[in-house]
Amino acid sequence: MLIREALNVRHGDVIAFIGAGGKTTSLFRLARELTADGMRVITTTTTKMAQDELPRAPVSLQVTGKELDSIRAELESNRHVLIYSGLSRGKALGIPPEEVDRLIESGVADVILVEADGARRLPFKAPYEYEPVIPKSTTVVVSVIGLNALGLSLTDENVYNARQIAEELSIRYGAPVTPQLIATTMRHERLLLHGIPPNARVMAFLNQADNEELRDVAREIAGKALRGPRYDAVAICQMRADDPVLEVRRRVEAIILAAGKSARMEGRNKLLLPWGEGKTILTHVVATVSSTDVVRVVVVTGLMHDEIENLLYDMGGPITVVQNPYRDGDMLSSLQVGIRMLRPNTAACLAVLADQPRIDASVMRAVLDLYAKTGNTIVMPSYKGQAGHPVLIDRALWTELMAIPGHLTPRVIMDMHRDEVAYVEVQSDSVISDIDTWDDYERELKKAGLL
Repeated sequence: MLIREALNVRHGDVIAFIGAGGKTTSLFRLARELTADGMRVITTTTTKMAQDELPRAPVSLQVTGKELDSIRAELESNRHVLIYSGLSRGKALGIPPEEVDRLIESGVADVILVEADGARRLPFKAPYEYEPVIPKSTTVVVSVIGLNALGLSLTDENVYNARQIAEELSIRYGAPVTPQLIATTMRHERLLLHGIPPNARVMAFLNQADNEELRDVAREIAGKALRGPRYDAVAICQMRADDPVLEVRRRVEAIILAAGKSARMEGRNKLLLPWGEGKTILTHVVATVSSTDVVRVVVVTGLMHDEIENLLYDMGGPITVVQNPYRDGDMLSSLQVGIRMLRPNTAACLAVLADQPRIDASVMRAVLDLYAKTGNTIVMPSYKGQAGHPVLIDRALWTELMAIPGHLTPRVIMDMHRDEVAYVEVQSDSVISDIDTWDDYERELKKAGLL
């Protein structure tokens, strides 16, 4: 995947790059991608940039703030211009952030890319109080982290402003850089989130994911970082590869559909039946979903709402319970109720049937992994050619989903977008088996080894 695809770059974007471990490489790589698409791109810095980086742009212009016509002429000829205000001691000096605002407002460029802090070419950093210097017009902030920081000691020789990280996290200066340390630093308001404008989209690049072991670690870091509210996505990258973005881990919330009437269960709510020691079918499903990288679980109930809400309250964690006020048990209206509860920066929902307790977390993770790698708007498991649940649905389809008439089912969306569906082939029939009757319940217990 290309960087411009991962960031979903649009005309008028101002994209600020901060952090360490491939920030400058990412900036110039994106500039090449955008100019190849015919966009006019300005690259610049609001702090300092190594002077030997200037030849990475076709044209470099030293500006004083009055060269709009010169910049426009160079962009018409070369599509990419790097601008700076002067040179000093091997550094190209930046332009004021207000000048970036003026340039994008003028329309002289389609996109402006800004290096908004420094890192002395170290792989990991925390900002000082005076940085980053991010223009007000910034629409996207990309925080870059080099995975080759893992295992290094948290010292100023290895990590930019290491003492600040140690003090803020109350850990020992010189402690090893771990995945947990990186994820916590990413989520900390006075560390990697410091100085980011509130209206900007925020994305992290975990760079130097050179092997599968590092990619697994990157997925762990991404999952922890996305549980905080600020990041829209975390990309796992190899910036020097032909396709630099290996996958994009986005914010996904799960919607567990638990509003069924249990009409054929002789007056019992099937979701409250035992499933293993100390669990019910519903609490088992909720626990399974919660063990994945979904950032929140929304449970949509129908009858017995209060009892279910009290049951799930004791589980703790990011769980929200909401009642379907329309038609008890209707899958479409329940899914629509759940979608209305999702957060504005959620990229997709994972629709889970509450009466499929045999589905393993590994199936859900496989669905999430395929979404991260492909970005398909619908991802679902398949068993021997038969599509099953859970189904991941990208935000791009939510408006259509919310407009489906009540006499239809969510399957209409899959039928309308067949060419956008990606399937995960699984080896268990759990994705196509649910519980409607007592016979079903006993069958599923036996298959799970619980009877």
